[in-house]
Amino acid sequence: MDEHELLKRRILELASRALERGYPTHTAFIPLSEQSVLSELEIEHRANLKEMKIAGARAFFYGGGEESESKVLFFLPEYADEESEKENERNGANIVALHIEGKKAAYAEELSHRDYLGALMNLGYEREQFGDILVEGKEAYVFLFKAIAEEVQKSLLNVRHTTVKCTILAPKDCPFHIHKEEKMINVASPRLDAIVGEVFSLSREDASKLIESGAVLVGMNVVENKAALLKGGELIAVRGEGKFFYEGEEKTSRKGRLFVKVLIYH
Repeated sequence: MDEHELLKRRILELASRALERGYPTHTAFIPLSEQSVLSELEIEHRANLKEMKIAGARAFFYGGGEESESKVLFFLPEYADEESEKENERNGANIVALHIEGKKAAYAEELSHRDYLGALMNLGYEREQFGDILVEGKEAYVFLFKAIAEEVQKSLLNVRHTTVKCTILAPKDCPFHIHKEEKMINVASPRLDAIVGEVFSLSREDASKLIESGAVLVGMNVVENKAALLKGGELIAVRGEGKFFYEGEEKTSRKGRLFVKVLIYH
């Protein structure tokens, strides 16, 4: 059984446990590329994503920020109040943010996402214990499980050649905001391949290959149809390129081409 099928089985097991045994459960962090598993469960009639129920249990996604990519799936017993549980998570019930910065700012390096991830993996943890790693300048914020946060804080002393210090914050106190660039692009139609190609400056052929290889997610669904038409309001992630929010059509030129608005995540 491959990892994707194991994740599906684990989700159903946790949902059943919350519903039948009456206590809250949750998964590890699920990367954006694997969240399409919920759509598969809906196709199999084992999930209702409109009501956000899986195997009969109420559920919600949370990754530490409103626009987190990697998220934890929480399952609630019948007695639990969903809004209270979400507020508990924002206050750090299970997920916290680790602020990492150089002990001496003047000597700190400009470090990459890969540098921080490598340093965390070297501590001996699995990738699924960590969510998004948000890098800004010479510091970073990492979402991770509260259960391991203090040990990571004590153990993470260096990232590459920079000596670092770590501070644990509740997710709601994390000041990092994802930067989004608003851009107007001109396309012949709202086809997925046309939009992806324009956003990431790819040829139509290269954009089509990415889509057909399963590298493009629209919402939580992998879409392999290059001619799929976008309606507006979709979040699109392209493996190896980035992600953007497609707001929709703004106007049409005299020649019939469309001006559409996108928000590109940086």
